[in-house]
Amino acid sequence: MQQFKFIGILLGVAVRTKKPLDLHLAPSMWRLLAGLSLTPEDIEDIDLLYMRSLRGIRDIDEDGVTEENFHEVREQHLQLLRSLPPASMYRHLLQSGDTAD
Repeated sequence: MQQFKFIGILLGVAVRTKKPLDLHLAPSMWRLLAGLSLTPEDIEDIDLLYMRSLRGIRDIDEDGVTEENFHEVREQHLQLLRSLPPASMYRHLLQSGDTAD
């Protein structure tokens, strides 16, 4: 909340002194400043892997994961990630979720 207050003061000073700011904020930050809600797409623009993780959790049953086999599936995914070289882990995570919503 303090960050919003600071930006508000900064914008207020800019308006009162008639000194425009060259302020490069993410579109999602402008949405928040305007009092609008963020969409999943806004969050995805900032953190693609986070949104893919959330969608994976939301749609976990569509992948055939049940309460009974959850630990087995989790262990299979962890083994796969451990088998990849560190530089390839990020690339694999990005490629594994290329589904359109």
